[in-house]
Amino acid sequence: MKDPIAIIGLSFTLPGIPDWESLVAKLRNAEPQIGDLPASRKEDIFAVTGPFPVKEAGFLERVDAFDRRYFGLNEPEALRLSPEQRMMMMQALEAFYDAGYAEADLKGTQTGVYYTSELSQYQQLYGPYLGGNVDALPGMEGTRLANFLDLRGPVLSINTTCSSALAALHEACNHLHLQECDLALVGGAKMIVQDKGVEDRSTVMAKSGACRPFDDAADGTLSGEGSVCLVLKRWSEAQRDGDRVYAVIEGSAVNHGGARLSSLTAPSAEAQAEVITKAWKRARVSAQELGFLEAHGTGTILGDPIEFEGLRSAFTALGADPGTVGFSSFKGQVGHLDTLSGLAGMVRLIAAMQVGIKPGQAGFRTLNKFFKQQGSPVQVQESTTDWASQEGRRVGAVSSYGLTGTNVHVVLSQQEEEPPQAEGPYFVQWGGKTTEELHHTRGHLMQGLTQSPGINLQAWAQKVTRLYQEHPYRASASFHTYEEALEVLGAPAQPPVKTFPKLFVLNLDLLPFSQVEGERILNQNALIQKAWDELVGVPYTELATQARLRQVFVQATLVRYVLSMAGKAATLISRKDESSVQDLVSGKVTAHELIANPAALKEAQAEFNTEAFLAHLQKVISGGQPVALMGFCAQPNLILDRLPDDTPWISGAFSSADAAKLYSLPHAAGKSWIKLKATAALTPQLRLPAFRKERVWPKVPESVAAQAATEVSEAPSSPEATAVDVRAVLGELWVTYLELDALPTDEDDFFELGGDSITGLDILSELESATGVAMDYQEIFDYPSFQALTMLIEQRLQAETPVGTEEKPSEKSLATLDSTGREVAYQALVQDLTHSKEAHPRTAGKILLTGGTGFLGAFLVHALLETTEASLVCLVRGEDDAAATRRFWDTYLGYFPDASEQTRVTIIAAELTQPDLGISSNAALSGVEEVYHCAATVSHFGKLEDSHQINVLGTKHLADWAVAHGVKVFHHCSTMAVGGLWVPGESSVAFYETDLNLGQEYHTHIYGSTKRQAEEYLRALAGTMRVHVYRLGNIGGATGSGLFQTNIEKHNIYLLLKAFATVGEVSPALAPMRLELSPVDRLVQAMLTLGNASQSALQTFHLFDHQPYTLAEIVSAFCHNGIDIPEVEDEVFFQHLEVISQDPVRGRDLVSLGIARYANAQMQEQEQTDITPRLEATHTLLAAQNQPWEYDRQAYLNTVIRYCIQKQFITAPQEQTVS
Repeated sequence: MKDPIAIIGLSFTLPGIPDWESLVAKLRNAEPQIGDLPASRKEDIFAVTGPFPVKEAGFLERVDAFDRRYFGLNEPEALRLSPEQRMMMMQALEAFYDAGYAEADLKGTQTGVYYTSELSQYQQLYGPYLGGNVDALPGMEGTRLANFLDLRGPVLSINTTCSSALAALHEACNHLHLQECDLALVGGAKMIVQDKGVEDRSTVMAKSGACRPFDDAADGTLSGEGSVCLVLKRWSEAQRDGDRVYAVIEGSAVNHGGARLSSLTAPSAEAQAEVITKAWKRARVSAQELGFLEAHGTGTILGDPIEFEGLRSAFTALGADPGTVGFSSFKGQVGHLDTLSGLAGMVRLIAAMQVGIKPGQAGFRTLNKFFKQQGSPVQVQESTTDWASQEGRRVGAVSSYGLTGTNVHVVLSQQEEEPPQAEGPYFVQWGGKTTEELHHTRGHLMQGLTQSPGINLQAWAQKVTRLYQEHPYRASASFHTYEEALEVLGAPAQPPVKTFPKLFVLNLDLLPFSQVEGERILNQNALIQKAWDELVGVPYTELATQARLRQVFVQATLVRYVLSMAGKAATLISRKDESSVQDLVSGKVTAHELIANPAALKEAQAEFNTEAFLAHLQKVISGGQPVALMGFCAQPNLILDRLPDDTPWISGAFSSADAAKLYSLPHAAGKSWIKLKATAALTPQLRLPAFRKERVWPKVPESVAAQAATEVSEAPSSPEATAVDVRAVLGELWVTYLELDALPTDEDDFFELGGDSITGLDILSELESATGVAMDYQEIFDYPSFQALTMLIEQRLQAETPVGTEEKPSEKSLATLDSTGREVAYQALVQDLTHSKEAHPRTAGKILLTGGTGFLGAFLVHALLETTEASLVCLVRGEDDAAATRRFWDTYLGYFPDASEQTRVTIIAAELTQPDLGISSNAALSGVEEVYHCAATVSHFGKLEDSHQINVLGTKHLADWAVAHGVKVFHHCSTMAVGGLWVPGESSVAFYETDLNLGQEYHTHIYGSTKRQAEEYLRALAGTMRVHVYRLGNIGGATGSGLFQTNIEKHNIYLLLKAFATVGEVSPALAPMRLELSPVDRLVQAMLTLGNASQSALQTFHLFDHQPYTLAEIVSAFCHNGIDIPEVEDEVFFQHLEVISQDPVRGRDLVSLGIARYANAQMQEQEQTDITPRLEATHTLLAAQNQPWEYDRQAYLNTVIRYCIQKQFITAPQEQTVS
């Protein structure tokens, strides 16, 4: 006989039944959940189709909620998935978690996926706005799930119409029997919205608004929605692994009506009876044990009587007693879920078996007159009754019949279990990739527990702990009661622990572990069992009669387990002479040697120097190191009574309370000390993972098809195009040139869809022919998204002179021509960014960085080490790697002397001016996912070729390397100086983040001009990798401390501040002067936030103090720090300046002031343009990420001055002393 198949996990969402508690409640109260489509969903659909009467059905409240970040999807990718795919992905994870298997347990396993799939209405409705239909193809659900989880068993999509789900389950069982897989997920999702007028003309759809299977008033079926997933495993292996079992599949069968069908869509009672008989003959139970059957029951005039006849015929032949089998259909309550209906019925059957209820038929009043129930073994379950077990077991069955003639029947059994709830304390732990995720999971657990007051607390804690995955952040708790559990979950979150306790393991005496205690210790934690297997290698049961051997092995196993888990944080303390426990742990003797010669067992007898140990312990504690002790001691109080009260003590007897103490200790890097082998009971009330769902739904343009047709028909016959024309023309051009399967969505990016510079030129040429709008080549880089480019063209059309007038636009520069349109497009961009979602956690495993020996680079390295788990590779100039390494760490530790993350940083000697970066093959560069390019020559004046070598060629070489090595994101530190000094012929120009080349001039300012060239090269690579550009202003010291670069005398702004202090006076002539300075730590924080934001509309960012310091604010900062700088008349000021300039020491301090005045004079002589850098888009995106730019500017300038005084870079004028 084949091994039965166990159902060990399930998840579902059904109309009005989102969870286990509501399913159980609906067993007792069979109230139909069929009604009208929720208003919010109508709004979404009507935005595309216009209003229409919707056919009543069993609807889900929401189908737009999805946690795209959990599955590593950006918003456009998530949108391209149908809601059925999204829902099945989440339900599949919940089913696996319910079975006790997290991602790490599933990775690379022979797990199969068997699911129902069909074309989604979502693709039909929203296809034109999705930018591709590959992700929405029927059958992609399983592929995406298998890819995400790395499942390597069969992945099969099944469609036999209404019997698809049970056909998939039958196939999964067969593959488990054939060892094609070791675990199987069976599931699917169904969503449907129908036009009432169309459906009411169908002969199978109910006109009455209700689905009444087996009732004499039944007039047809109604549709339903939902998602169901089950996890299956061979029963024997589920028993072996301690998996909790919902039900056992005793047998299943599938067949077809063949020529017995009176028509292609008419069912056959004979074929249905045959498949039932076949399934029961395969099962290891008798039909006489059957207590309840979940029927197919659609409520159709033809189908219900034929199904009843098939049931009556089959169970009469199988010997079931008259009137013993009740049956009803879930469809009367939730509607007909079509391909998924069989699994929906099975979930209800499983719940009914678990709680002992035979669910009555929803909507039932009068028996169908065609049913001949007298003497029949099967009868309609007209009302809900209790379902008594037979010797602790219940047997049920479920049928599902396809419109195509494929029939499936499955037999289930369920064994009653009343697992005792052991006394606490219960230990629970959970984790997260970020602190936010950690706190979200805590809240999710608390909410679920609050809604399940009767849950088995031991099983709940075990299940959560079993599913723990090692993440950077971890939390744990111990509790005894339900109230305590809610209290610890509701307590304020504690900050992450950065100092981990030193664990002393006192192996002083052999403890008298009983056989039961040893078995309990090994069974509670798979990691302890693993330590036993590695150390002893003999089944525990084989040592049942050898008490001393067993005790030595159990204690040695615990000691080895603790030492291996704690690593360097643990210290083993023993008596001076050796014991068998110590010898086993150290490897001096093996378990097999002791088993062969038990007489060799020995215990340490030497006196333990308690005083010396306690003195050492006190020394460790006094040094600020927290400690914990685990004691294998016959007299623990000799030590315990002399410890500080708050010192954790774990007894080697390892009771549940001791285990909870050990597991609760903070451990490095989220490391878990426990892997549970089994849980005490089923916990279907617990729903994990703790998804963070958000709305994922296409943004539909207001101009839908009907409106578009009207506007097109009224369009003038001229080269101009209307707004709808622009979208249509541009969309078709993208489809043609980018070879898309559907029209692009607003968020689609030209380069991400495969566009390049040549394609861009072709499209711009076609656009000019179709719309009459000439566009600059650079603009396809500035406006790469479909929406932004469409809006820009529309604004151009609105700004141009109407056709028919004689006036023609004169030749103007780009800035003048587009001032209105560019501003409108920019405000639209800002508005779009207000809706940006918070960034998902940074997941890059390896990051490459240049400029790490610079001030900005050092702070960036520090921030990446603090906020990510990534490995860093820094390219540094040097003769070799050793010299480069010394140079880097000398610089970095000068800024951060307490740095402790040196193992995560690798230094490689490199030269960016060389095409190969001056690097031979280096394994450390393998797998780089992101690049931060901070290296630059920042001199505004000097030799152009020197700046060109680093700023242009260096950027090119690094970018080329990144493209060649598959880097995903390139972060480039640029400068606000790319905006230039003036634009010929223009009096004022706005310089947006999206701008680059406005025809601006730089005079002799080589820094801005070379950085612009670098940006131009990077923009040309936008189609090969994501490029983020950060245009920075003047970088100043850190916000709190003022910490600044070691070569402070090289910074012009700081030199100007020094000049003010040296002169000790100001005059009205200096009033126009402005100083812009931004804190380095705020800049770095903003860069990391923006670079990780989940959006594609903005890739270049402006980061600088948009309110430069005025002369009054500068004077105020000096005054705050005890240096008085009064204002005097211009004549007095310049006379004083002349005197100071004659001083050979103090005169040097005035150089920067002279340069500033010279630069201002030069600007007066040159053609002037008021270039206004704009940064609303950057600030809006920062605010959307909960990282606003604002800070106390005056307090910061005060700090900068204070730091300069502390470093004696600034001193008071000779006439003053700093107070």
